[in-house]
Amino acid sequence: MAKRRANGEGSIFQRKDGLWAAQYTDNTGKKRTLYGKTQQIVKNKLKEAIRESDSGMMVDKNKITFNAWMKEWLEVYVKPTRRKNTYAGYYCRIHDHIIPAFPKVLLKDVRTDMLQKFINEKGTGGRIDGKEGGLSTSVLHSMKMIISSALRQAEDNNLISINPAKKIKMPRKVRKDVSMLTREEQKKLEGSVMDSTSSISFAILLDLYTGLRLGELVALKLEDIDLAKKELRVRRSRSTVQISGTGKTEIIESEPKTAKGKRVIPLNDRIVKLLDKYIEERNATVEVMRSHWKSLGSTVWKDDGYLFLTRYGTVPEHTTMRDTLNRLLAKAEVKHIKFHALRHTFATRCIESGFDIRTLADILGHSDVSMTLNVYSHAMADHKRSNMEKLTMLFDSDKGEDNND
Repeated sequence: MAKRRANGEGSIFQRKDGLWAAQYTDNTGKKRTLYGKTQQIVKNKLKEAIRESDSGMMVDKNKITFNAWMKEWLEVYVKPTRRKNTYAGYYCRIHDHIIPAFPKVLLKDVRTDMLQKFINEKGTGGRIDGKEGGLSTSVLHSMKMIISSALRQAEDNNLISINPAKKIKMPRKVRKDVSMLTREEQKKLEGSVMDSTSSISFAILLDLYTGLRLGELVALKLEDIDLAKKELRVRRSRSTVQISGTGKTEIIESEPKTAKGKRVIPLNDRIVKLLDKYIEERNATVEVMRSHWKSLGSTVWKDDGYLFLTRYGTVPEHTTMRDTLNRLLAKAEVKHIKFHALRHTFATRCIESGFDIRTLADILGHSDVSMTLNVYSHAMADHKRSNMEKLTMLFDSDKGEDNND
């Protein structure tokens, strides 16, 4: 095969297929070859490889398994740089799905067709919870992203020449229908909340008028509410994550993922009045709890200022909030919906009321207006239709005035 050497670089050359390559001898005396799409990429790889060789850090890449690399990538490149719940999600994907599918496969031997077969099988019967069917398209895309990111790092580390995950063919993402309450159903649910004796039921009503994510809702503190300014501040979120390798879970609290996640949400007069009453009752309940624990000679419990508390003085977990919603829906004789549907209901009411999309995106904490448009396109279509009807009514009115003349 003919070689065209780069100027001044005797060990770097371009192959007939256009790929650039570099050859060198490592500290073990073995001749090695690196590959890249451009001359500069190969030069950078060669420089790094020589540095590692000189420092004695060379490893025999021919012996590294794919699973060993996935574990190393997770711990070395993901854990120190990503949010704890992101790491936990990656951990489950890798250990529950990816690793069992590639026993004893060497990293250098991973091919696109192997990865394609893995994705295809997970899409048809890849569940591990005992239920029938495959994983959702969003989970499959997440799986592909994880594998591709790990292999891209392996490519950067000169462990493989080309990332085989780049050419995986993925199924088109299927957007699920956005579930929400009609105005009549919302009215019934609100009535059920007002009749409830549960102190955390009010959280359901607040969510219907703020569109908070569940994690943001349970993380609210008294300091986040400014009744004088009629506003609510979103500063944090709580989530449940799996503790790596234990099967147990823990609650973590963190800042919103993006800068847009930290936001101020205006409150209408009705919610302000109800919040004022709720906070007064909440603080009275806290004093009872404090007296109770003090009478028992215990200092275990203390008020951390969270807006919503269970009767035991703890911050309600996600499952508790979902159970509360389910009870209220049953009491109101309203169809079952997921908790996130309260957020969709809020957004739909906003669009129906004439909110401009940029304002709504800011309130929802969307990083991009296009996300709001994509998720709520159904409501936008209804809103556009309604506005067109108004335009027709305007023309009809003008026509009537012309006839009177």
